[in-house]
Amino acid sequence: MGNIKEKNSRILKGKKQIEFKTLITFGNTFTRILLAFIVGAAFFTIHYKTTNERTLEDSTWLLPVILFVLFASLEIGMHFIRNMLFEMEVRLNPKDINKFKLSIKKIIDRKKMFFTGLFFAILYVVLGMLIHTPYNNTEAMTSFIIFFSIIGFFSGEAIRINYCIYKIILEFIKKKESVFDFTDPDGCAGIEFLGNSLIMFSSIALLNGVISSIFIVNFNFTADIPYVALYIKYFWLLLPYVAAITIIIGPAIPIHSALISYKLFIETGLTDKVEQKRHSMNKKNLSALGSSKLQGEYSFIQKQREDIHVLKTWPFNIRSNMKYITFLTTNSIATYITTGQNFIKKYLPEILK
Repeated sequence: MGNIKEKNSRILKGKKQIEFKTLITFGNTFTRILLAFIVGAAFFTIHYKTTNERTLEDSTWLLPVILFVLFASLEIGMHFIRNMLFEMEVRLNPKDINKFKLSIKKIIDRKKMFFTGLFFAILYVVLGMLIHTPYNNTEAMTSFIIFFSIIGFFSGEAIRINYCIYKIILEFIKKKESVFDFTDPDGCAGIEFLGNSLIMFSSIALLNGVISSIFIVNFNFTADIPYVALYIKYFWLLLPYVAAITIIIGPAIPIHSALISYKLFIETGLTDKVEQKRHSMNKKNLSALGSSKLQGEYSFIQKQREDIHVLKTWPFNIRSNMKYITFLTTNSIATYITTGQNFIKKYLPEILK
């Protein structure tokens, strides 16, 4: 496996890698993030004037922040996705690389990405109208709905990207017999990078979700039916955590199954080899040289059995787990302090009635 990785690394250097881009492709990372800042600043200016300077009071000032963080997160996420794809390619047999690239191109369907974004843009508009905004003038209502739909669109794009990641990982682990390597130093058949990538994607989703939930919970929606607004807010408060955990668990379960299957496959093969060596060593007519050679081969196979015995079947390490738990805990505390505390005190008694 190590030779394949080195060979593929040399082959892939300077070659065009799999293209996985967001829907906004012009310019570079800085240009796209700057665009988000300009659009957010334009919205804030327009909304500030149309709401008679109420923007700072009703938490809509958070919307430009949400868009800016969302764009920055998409760019950071794409960087890690490209690294993940490269790591996948260097582990594949050269004959499988082109087939893998074709499969990935089918998964990365930009039309579906666009329509997913459009669906969420419409969903955000419907939710915004369903739970009502506290604005009396059309201009303020229109600017809010337009900007809310823009955030919905790019949130939908991010959701589609995470689904593509899930499908790509499933495609990759189909080749487990050739891409997994139980002798890899990571102790996880050489695919611990997948777990690290999933933790990064989940952390990005959690950060964006928590910022959005802070806005949703604190914004003064004025629904005709109070419980409609209440349950939507309650749903939005929990959504970031559900999404973040799903992004990790969704791909991790099939990876875990593939590692167990691979581990059993290797263990079975090594057990058969051990039995063969034992049988050969028990022969009476063995020369001293032949016996010494068989003993060495037997010891080598036993060492391989030890390696496969301690092979991890979840693609995560203790350091990554601790970082993620710390990040999750910090965000949970921040959510509780900024939104959950008052929200629970105010609405929990009504829910329990």
